[in-house]
Amino acid sequence: MALKRISILIGIFIVLISGYPSWGEDWTLLDQNESGKHYYDRESIRKNNQDHILVRMLEFPDPEIIRAAEELLPYIKGFSHMINEIEIDCQRRVYLLKRACYLNKEARLIYDSRDKEAKFKPIVFRPIPRDTVIDKLSQIVCQPVP
Repeated sequence: MALKRISILIGIFIVLISGYPSWGEDWTLLDQNESGKHYYDRESIRKNNQDHILVRMLEFPDPEIIRAAEELLPYIKGFSHMINEIEIDCQRRVYLLKRACYLNKEARLIYDSRDKEAKFKPIVFRPIPRDTVIDKLSQIVCQPVP
């Protein structure tokens, strides 16, 4: 009898979880330029404990940029797009690429900077250059919430 109750509870739990909307599904076009298409996830925007903004970006680089990146970083060969986690300090107008995930056309992960063996490590915050994709992103996410 107890086993039957546990099975029912597990079944209800699975139904509730599968029907729950997943986090990070609101990709909004940020910019389309010579370097490719750039989106940000409106659902991912949040503050961390330092009053910095965290946000995820989805980028589909131009084929020339993909070729150049693969030459510089052979461990990302075969990627078609990437999802990056960016941390922005709105007060100082600086940003940090916290995580970079490179995926192929089938959306399979090729490289994740969070892996233990990752060759990429975020080091320092960098100034946000004017009139760039990251500048457009900072203008959106650094706006005060009404």
